[in-house]
Amino acid sequence: MSDTIKADLNNQDTVGHENTSVFILVIESLSRLNYLRSLNRTRSEFESLGNYFYMKGLTKLADNSFPNMVPFLTGIRAKSKEFPAKVKETEGPYDEMPFIWKLFQANGYKTAFIEDHPRFTLFNYLAKGFVHRPVDWYPRPFWIQIEREAGLRSHSFCYNGVPKIDIFLQQLNLFLKKVKSNPFFVYSFYIQVSHEDFNKAHMLDSHISKFINEHRQQLNTSIFILMGDHGNRYGNILESDIGRIEERMPLFAMHLPERLLKKHNHLKTYLNINSRRLTTWLDVHRTLQDVVHSNYTPISTLENRSYSLWRQEVPKNRTCEQALVPENFCVCDERKEISTSDPHVKKAAIVLVNKINDVLSKEKSKCHFLKLYKIKSSFVVLAWKPDGDNITRFEIVISVKPSNAVFRAQVVEANKKMKQDGDISRINQYGSQSACVQNERE
Repeated sequence: MSDTIKADLNNQDTVGHENTSVFILVIESLSRLNYLRSLNRTRSEFESLGNYFYMKGLTKLADNSFPNMVPFLTGIRAKSKEFPAKVKETEGPYDEMPFIWKLFQANGYKTAFIEDHPRFTLFNYLAKGFVHRPVDWYPRPFWIQIEREAGLRSHSFCYNGVPKIDIFLQQLNLFLKKVKSNPFFVYSFYIQVSHEDFNKAHMLDSHISKFINEHRQQLNTSIFILMGDHGNRYGNILESDIGRIEERMPLFAMHLPERLLKKHNHLKTYLNINSRRLTTWLDVHRTLQDVVHSNYTPISTLENRSYSLWRQEVPKNRTCEQALVPENFCVCDERKEISTSDPHVKKAAIVLVNKINDVLSKEKSKCHFLKLYKIKSSFVVLAWKPDGDNITRFEIVISVKPSNAVFRAQVVEANKKMKQDGDISRINQYGSQSACVQNERE
């Protein structure tokens, strides 16, 4: 333990309320590695603010946006018994959820929640969203009107000749001008450009970098978080080892204001340590709670479920199980490639196809019965195997006919019986092929 942390542990008094503003910008499907490849100007402007930290071990908790951002915003895991009984997870409305912005509102912050693509927003895709306006600044009606006017051109990246990213950033600009020096909490999520093709993220670079530069003063004195919700989910790259990692490891970058680090100099020490540890959205949520309560006192106890990223050290040996990362999204496991012609692999592929068809069977009048076309890759996950148990976990990538869909999933064999385990990820684009299945959140 460093001298800085020891000194702060000796001073356990909680500071008075500091009201540090928080500005969060989420870019759909942005992995950390794609950020390094595609957003060079943005990276330069962000890092020029100084006091920046990258959580290089942050791993997603689920496949897509909704079940990753729910724990980020509420501390509750989707698809679990933790979800409030009075809220229908797949339908909403979600007004009764314990969103972090409610805590900021209760402490006098002005709040904003801005998304650009109204049909595919976090809480409105195949769901009812909110009955009441969830935050102070919620321009969803504006984006609905844009989509209505655009009609069939709603998928265009521009509106009346203006890039939608500029309209989105202008709304953030208006909010920042309105709040002036008052404390604020902003959660903004830009969806459209990078949702279906991660290679298009570079199209956002000049726009976001310009925004950061123009709002340098406010961002410099705020906690500024630049992040993805998850990594790349579609494309041939996902069939590679690096694509598998990128899918699971989104960008999480955080700038801290100088005054906060001067007052609590242990924050930097912990963030540097934890930047290379296994972390999740649950840890980030807990860290945001510290801001609400202005509680930056170091914590000496060990946890499992979640850690404050700047108040305590995440253990080096933290496992995916302890961090609540599902096995099929864990990047810590060792894998061994196995022949796609292995009888066990062939059996696992059939089990996977049968599971997919079982899901589709509810809409069998609309959806084709799928048949295995090819086993594209197969691995045995070595580190998962519990001691003393005769269990083998396979991770396979298959393609099927007639849809030409490519799926990745894990299948567990125990006592000569196999079952598919965890989420099934479709890793090539599907267009409207999934329209017959309406019970899964994007």
